[in-house]
Amino acid sequence: MNLIIEIAVSLLPSMALLLVFILMDSYKLLGIKAVVIAIVIGALSAIVSYFVNTPIVENSGLDWTTYSRYGAPLVEEFFKGAILVYFIRTSKIGFNVDAAIYGFALGAGFAIVENLYYVTVLDQDTNLGIFVIRGFGTAIMHGGTTTLFGIISKTMLDRKIWGEWGGFIPGFLAASVFHSFYNHFFFNPILLTVITMVTLPLALMVIFKRSEAFLQNWLGVGFDTDQDLLDMVNKGHVSDTNVGQYLESVKGRFPGEVVFDMICLLRIHLELSMRAKGVLMMHEAGMDSEPDPDIQDKFNELHYLEKNIGKSGMLALSPFLHQSSQDLWQIHMLDREMKG
Repeated sequence: MNLIIEIAVSLLPSMALLLVFILMDSYKLLGIKAVVIAIVIGALSAIVSYFVNTPIVENSGLDWTTYSRYGAPLVEEFFKGAILVYFIRTSKIGFNVDAAIYGFALGAGFAIVENLYYVTVLDQDTNLGIFVIRGFGTAIMHGGTTTLFGIISKTMLDRKIWGEWGGFIPGFLAASVFHSFYNHFFFNPILLTVITMVTLPLALMVIFKRSEAFLQNWLGVGFDTDQDLLDMVNKGHVSDTNVGQYLESVKGRFPGEVVFDMICLLRIHLELSMRAKGVLMMHEAGMDSEPDPDIQDKFNELHYLEKNIGKSGMLALSPFLHQSSQDLWQIHMLDREMKG
């Protein structure tokens, strides 16, 4: 019975908070399968971290207390955050809401393995308070730091601050510093656990809701803008738009058929973008979207036009494709939905 209680208080708090984040997500951008995969990856990162941390301590002459304060946070945040870097770089994370849920799931997975390890190695007569501290403090800390890593990195990259890779540095440093601060135990462990349990979830919830408000605003503005531009293209009035004037200015650099393909690609891109935004709006309203039988043909035509236009033509057209990470994620999400 003691073992069951120790496991419960070690694992349930972080999983409960993760469930709260999932329920708070009005758009249901991430399925349960994606969250479970993130938890598993987080668990694997804990195992990798253990096999990295152990030889460093054994060969460096550092004691575990010193290393846990300055070395372990860097190693553990690196491995927890690596998958977030991959997801963001490949546009599988389009919004801070996604980064928050993925980040906390990764941290929760890490904490599961770490806390189970301590349950097995510590004496069965160990004070239950140790496991309460690990479950309500350390586990939530792991989820919170990875969430900060994801949200800060996503924000930096969206605003094109510090380049394509440098934008990950502030998030990594913030997560590592917070992790290190926690491991110093400047306060009584029980007090530190209470502070972490109260302040960190509240801070993350505020960030989460602000991110969701941004998504809601972006959906409305983006949908209207795409609709207006698509109407102009379909009516043959593209020359009256900024896009038309821009294409007119670069016409001399490309053959006439390439310019025509550019307009066709723009039309298909707008249709797919609007379709993706419509899917998000339906998810927010709790409705399932009907599959579009023409989606596959549109993607095939899009890829065909991209090849015809070529890299230089796509580069010239990119300012008007709204190819931010959010929009690239839309296309990925729509393509995945269609294939599923």
